[in-house]
Amino acid sequence: MRTFLKPFVDECVKLEDSGFTWENDKGVSINTKVIPLVLMSDSVARPLIQNIKQFNGEYGCSYCLHKGKLVEKGRGSTRVYPFQKDLQLRNQEQTNEFVEAALESGQPVMGVKGPSALCRLPSFDVIEGSVPDYMHSVLLGVARTVTGLWLNSENHEKHWYIGRSTKLIDEMLVKIKPPCNVPRVPRSVTLRKFWKAHEWYMWLFYYSIPVLKGVLPEPLLNHWSKLVKGVSLLLGENITRDQITEAEALLEDFVKDMGVYYGEVNMSYNVHLCLHLAKSVANWGPLWAHSAFVFESFNAELLDMIKSTQGVALQIIKTFWLQKALPFYGQTILKDASNECKEIFETLTKPKQLKHVTRTHDVTALERPKVRLLRRDDYVALSRYGIQRGRVKYFQRIITNGEVVHSEDYSRVSKRNSFTVMLNDDDQNFFSIKRFLICQKESEEMCYAIGKFHERVKHSLCASNPHYFEPVSKCLGHLTAIPASSIKTKCLIIHTEKLKVNYIFRNINRCEFLK
Repeated sequence: MRTFLKPFVDECVKLEDSGFTWENDKGVSINTKVIPLVLMSDSVARPLIQNIKQFNGEYGCSYCLHKGKLVEKGRGSTRVYPFQKDLQLRNQEQTNEFVEAALESGQPVMGVKGPSALCRLPSFDVIEGSVPDYMHSVLLGVARTVTGLWLNSENHEKHWYIGRSTKLIDEMLVKIKPPCNVPRVPRSVTLRKFWKAHEWYMWLFYYSIPVLKGVLPEPLLNHWSKLVKGVSLLLGENITRDQITEAEALLEDFVKDMGVYYGEVNMSYNVHLCLHLAKSVANWGPLWAHSAFVFESFNAELLDMIKSTQGVALQIIKTFWLQKALPFYGQTILKDASNECKEIFETLTKPKQLKHVTRTHDVTALERPKVRLLRRDDYVALSRYGIQRGRVKYFQRIITNGEVVHSEDYSRVSKRNSFTVMLNDDDQNFFSIKRFLICQKESEEMCYAIGKFHERVKHSLCASNPHYFEPVSKCLGHLTAIPASSIKTKCLIIHTEKLKVNYIFRNINRCEFLK
């Protein structure tokens, strides 16, 4: 690890000490210094970089001095982290003392093996700067583990086992139609070993509680909801100190009760890491700001650069260089080329342009419109806007507020619901869109959405009802019209059969992959 990180550390030391000089668009010379502050890695790479013991060794936590405990599991043993109320947290000064003691004795001291390669960075805190990654620890860790406890047949004698209800869970799960900005539609829980991190994200924060209501015993559902609400609070766009305190209390209760409901043997390191998430957010901001999603999402692009099994690294380098060099050199080389050559070059380098769009105010209507006489029910819905009956343009999709929104009439997508939206009015009402139309109002064209409002009702799914859960009546209001520009964002709606209400879910944030 020291060899691997040396070039990076050398460059960072130079950038922090002397920086680099560049010119802005006004020709002014500016010197900029670069200071690395945050290291994002999973729980396997992090101890290698910090040069401490891994989580399966004594004092293997990167953030506190919990010794851990070896317990029997299967035919062997595993290290678990039983809940402790007042944990002694690690810090940079203390770690430096452990490093010196480890160098003198030649043995690890409180889990510290020796100096980290990053200790040479003047402004980097090797403890607090090494943040836990919720994608690995919560989604691919705790969420996957606990779901496995519920459904794995090896637990058929346990009181938490619900594997016999797999068919019932799947019936509701696969009926859910997420909006088109969600990467994947729900898959059966029997295929969960193939689920990606995005799917575990949707399962944890959106699908699990409504789907498991009435299937999972109520105490276990309430326990699970503390994880859901606690982590979701730490994923917000604007997080208050009170929310961090609330999340910390919820996650502490979750970890404490994990041993009560599922036994000490399931108190894994990922469960223990939940206790350190709140402090990481207090130090560095919301969990999405330092998660692995942004890095691992690039893996798909790297895979597209590989065409054979030989010379993989060289293939990636050549393709990456070509992608960067082609637009730069192409403009120079094709300066005097024919129009046909320039057009071909542009098709290779420029993104595809939308065809047949109609723009009005802050709305872009997609594809060719269907021009016809205004429908009678639409005329009634538009009456409050003073629209006269005549010929209008009907559309099925629009772009507003940076999102593509569908109407219910859009039949090309059957497994998605991109027509349930939240409005940017004072009450943040929810609206289901039947169709879009553009009509003349005075001297300008306006785009309207025709649909029905959802009525909020009072209902609670669990003891710790997450803040972004919105129960709504199964009966919608009368047909009405709203300006399409008042649409704020798409929402997920789950139609429940067992409950008297449906549930709409607002986005936890609009900064991650759900865009």
